[in-house]
Amino acid sequence: MSVGRVLERNKRYVVGAVAGSQALEKFANVKPDLVILDIMMPGLDGFEVRGLGYRLGD
Repeated sequence: MSVGRVLERNKRYVVGAVAGSQALEKFANVKPDLVILDIMMPGLDGFEVRGLGYRLGD
């Protein structure tokens, strides 16, 4: 079972992305309490998304 499904079963709202650029688009619309990133995402990796995502949150 995926982490997302476990969170959803515990009544948490989950937003997914399959690529780093898609994750950044989601950051613009959703202010997450928790972010789980894959360091092997296509395009931007998890480390790059984290850095850029923090800047978007400012």
